[in-house]
Amino acid sequence: MLMLMLILLPSTGLQAAEEAPQAGAEYYKLHPDLIANLQGGGRAHFLMLTVQLMSRGPDGIKYAKYHAPALRHQVLLLMGDQSHSALTTLEGKKKLQADVLAAIQKVLTEETGEAQIEGAYFTNFVIE
Repeated sequence: MLMLMLILLPSTGLQAAEEAPQAGAEYYKLHPDLIANLQGGGRAHFLMLTVQLMSRGPDGIKYAKYHAPALRHQVLLLMGDQSHSALTTLEGKKKLQADVLAAIQKVLTEETGEAQIEGAYFTNFVIE
């Protein structure tokens, strides 16, 4: 009877591992909020963003926190290159979001060998 239990335990563990759900999403807020001047003639305009990063990997948030200064720098450069008129459209906001994610993934890939971050979300978006 004891021998039978030893044989069944490993197979039960293997089945449980195969059925395990994908790791849940973890989020990290780049803080403080990011503020930059927008391009364009005439009146000065500013953009304030709150950016939350999402990762499902075991180390994605850890690396995002460690490399936060480089990530913030890249996002600020992108923000400062935007025009007020482009960001008043949904397409302009979506393009900025995609560009922010690509820039963050590029930095983390260069530093860690993997993109680490799957999503960049704007949880606050203010143009003044």
